[in-house]
Amino acid sequence: MSTNRVIKLKVLSQSELVKVETSARTFGELKKEEAVAALGIDWTSAKLIDRASKASFEVDEAVLPATDAIMFVMPTKSKA
Repeated sequence: MSTNRVIKLKVLSQSELVKVETSARTFGELKKEEAVAALGIDWTSAKLIDRASKASFEVDEAVLPATDAIMFVMPTKSKA
């Protein structure tokens, strides 16, 4: 069953939200989406945080929200 929803990504390097229409169920599937892959995010040093639930998505098996969502792409490592 493929239920498309819109996940909007807030990436620190861009001022606008990046809209991704997807049927991905897991974080790993979302990372493989063409629109997400085109952002060139190094996922080894970044994670997703859901704005509504404050849930953090770091492992590929993490199940994404089933509805439209806004996610923040946050670095897990700093350069300091």
